[in-house]
Amino acid sequence: MIKINGGGKIDGRGYHWWILCFLASKKWLPDQNARPHLIRMEHCNNITMHDLVLKNSPQFHVKMDHCNDGLFYNIDIKVNITAQFNLAKKFSI
Repeated sequence: MIKINGGGKIDGRGYHWWILCFLASKKWLPDQNARPHLIRMEHCNNITMHDLVLKNSPQFHVKMDHCNDGLFYNIDIKVNITAQFNLAKKFSI
């Protein structure tokens, strides 16, 4: 059983990862595609996740592979869209 809760915030600080991704899309950097996920679960059962704020993940906020029986509620996912749009303008994407 996995429980993630508590009323807190997990900030992935994805901004520098977004920059690297944009630069790779313009072929200015090699595409390493190694951006981490904020929360990654594999082969898990009986997952409970609630009362959390997930913010600015470098890639996916929650990624699960081969998991069963999950209960997720009161999850607030926030992304700084303004920062992403500004990056797109800066690099003309």
